[in-house]
Amino acid sequence: MRKITVSQIKDKVKELFLKTNYHIDSDLIQRLEKALKDETSPIGKSVLQMIIENNKIASSEKIAICQDTNWLSSLSN
Repeated sequence: MRKITVSQIKDKVKELFLKTNYHIDSDLIQRLEKALKDETSPIGKSVLQMIIENNKIASSEKIAICQDTNWLSSLSN
């Protein structure tokens, strides 16, 4: 039987947690970009552009995709 240490679990959970906070799945980004093309409302286009831009910033600067959902980082400390 393989032994897994608490430290290994902690490290993997941290890695996955950070990944989900910094990156949106590429499939979802493609759907958002398609929705942006198809959207006719100026307000709808603006919102979709903000979501896409927010993901780009989060990925490049390693900050949470959506700041109002950052409560999980408090729970993990």
